[in-house]
Amino acid sequence: MLRNDRRVAIACWLFAGLPIFITFIQSLLALSSIDAVNLPVLGGIKEMLDTVAVLDVAGDIFRDNDITVFLLFILIALSWLAVGIGMLVLRDQQKTYAAAGLVTLFFILFILVYAELFFEDIPTIQQIGFMIIPVATVSALWISVTSYEWTATLKDETTELLSEARRYSSDARETFTRHIQQEADTKTLEWISRVAPDAVETYNQSVNEFQRRCEDIQHDADEIIEGNAGKTSQERLQRAKQLRDEAQSLAPEERADTVLETLRTSLAQELRTEFADETILSPYGKPYTVRNMARYNELNVPELRGPPVQIGGDAHELGDRLAEMINSGRPLVDIARAVDRVNHHTEEMTDEIRQRESAFDEELADVEQSLDDARDALSRIEPSIGGRLEEMLFEKRFGEREPPFPTAIDVDEQMETAKADLHQCRFDRAQRTLNDAAADADQIKQIAMFFSDSVIPTIQHGSGSIPIPEDVGKDIVTQMQTEIQRVYDVDYAIEGSELRIETAKDEVMTPKPEPPTQEKSSRSSTAVPPEDVLYLLRELRQAASESNSNGTVTIQLGDYPEKFADEELFKEIESFCSRQSQISTVELPDADPGYIKLIVDDDTSASHALTTLCERYQTQHI
Repeated sequence: MLRNDRRVAIACWLFAGLPIFITFIQSLLALSSIDAVNLPVLGGIKEMLDTVAVLDVAGDIFRDNDITVFLLFILIALSWLAVGIGMLVLRDQQKTYAAAGLVTLFFILFILVYAELFFEDIPTIQQIGFMIIPVATVSALWISVTSYEWTATLKDETTELLSEARRYSSDARETFTRHIQQEADTKTLEWISRVAPDAVETYNQSVNEFQRRCEDIQHDADEIIEGNAGKTSQERLQRAKQLRDEAQSLAPEERADTVLETLRTSLAQELRTEFADETILSPYGKPYTVRNMARYNELNVPELRGPPVQIGGDAHELGDRLAEMINSGRPLVDIARAVDRVNHHTEEMTDEIRQRESAFDEELADVEQSLDDARDALSRIEPSIGGRLEEMLFEKRFGEREPPFPTAIDVDEQMETAKADLHQCRFDRAQRTLNDAAADADQIKQIAMFFSDSVIPTIQHGSGSIPIPEDVGKDIVTQMQTEIQRVYDVDYAIEGSELRIETAKDEVMTPKPEPPTQEKSSRSSTAVPPEDVLYLLRELRQAASESNSNGTVTIQLGDYPEKFADEELFKEIESFCSRQSQISTVELPDADPGYIKLIVDDDTSASHALTTLCERYQTQHI
């Protein structure tokens, strides 16, 4: 039934009043003895109606009870008018319903008055048609009063709609939550989020969005119920209908299926990407060959229902296997267990590598520190002696034969070999090689400190015998005799396992003065000012500190005064730099204005290498 529609109510009231008005006029004319046949329009209608048997008999009944029936018609008309006044003027629902009840009562009396029609010889269809008129009139009148927009009716209907909206949204949220938790409970999502956080985050956003939608419907319903919406009764009713329809259209199961399917799709894509390549990089920028790790190169995951997964190597099948499992429709809890096994396996593998790597890196730093300590010890010695020791210990220039002691070049090769073994995940072998390098670096340090802390102080402060440590050996002590005696006026001899040094009594030894015609540089026989060489080295150091390149340093000579475009100067730079173990390539200008380019060894900071170069040149030549 139509409700809360003013237009429908008025139309039905007018429709009910039409037969009431006609019968009232007809009875009024009959009582006043006016012959309707003589009246315009009405006369023709009366002649036509007189041909209908049921109306002719009804007229006889009226004439037999004219006063009673007329009063009945008056009461019906007045009650009909009372319905209109109560509904349209007073807007009083109770009075209007009472007036409609009177109309109904009077029509029942009307039917009783004309009940004898059923006992006359009249066609049945005409009898039914005559009685339909009062029934239709009463029906139209009740449709009118019930469809009118009464305030109480609006409030009740609004409350009912809002209750339905709250119930539908609450049921939808419970159904949605139950449906998704059957597939993806908290523990399952926790496992998955460790390796696929983006997929889980998108899933949580979708879940929260649907739950907020349900909560918003309930919140809006509460606002309307509490009267805080600030709208008319009709507007609140319309909003209540919208909320009820919105709650009915939530479709929680379909939405849950969509959210779960989106989770599966995102999860498959993210896992395929996450495990597409099991590459772990070292601090030296190279990948580990995890295929060589016997404990971790294979992973048995029962949930994958197939052969063990191969870890490392050229075929990275782990991501594809997991994605295929998801696309096959397997429960998310099985997928989560598989992901948890895989994640646990890869975390253990990574932890193992990082632990080995940390121990390796610490010992590697100790090796490099030993070499730095050796350089520092040599820098405290007279430059020509220190330079010669550096040539032997760091540049492996012992003469025509191999030095009988380890050199920094050997240590560098051992460190590179150890790094290669480390990246091959041959950790024990890498550690053994690095231990050898550490022992050799320590021996180099011991040799350097033997001369800086024992030999030179003994020369400078008096005579004495110095035990030659086994790690130092007699060969290098013998090899340094000529250089030391060239600088110091001493007797220098090896007796058994000791070095004997004798100087003049009570004489404190200082280096011999250089001949007046000899350049201060102990190695260079050219006329190139060492200050110019040091200047360009410092410019290279500045370029290294400002460059993003780790291995290559370049300066353009066109940016410097013309005096630096000197071929002899270039040769001196090349001669000095080529003797340094940290410099692998020296390129000099072959055209004007040209450039100088130095390339340092791998895993060596260009800035650090050039800083060491400058300090060493200044110590030896300035």
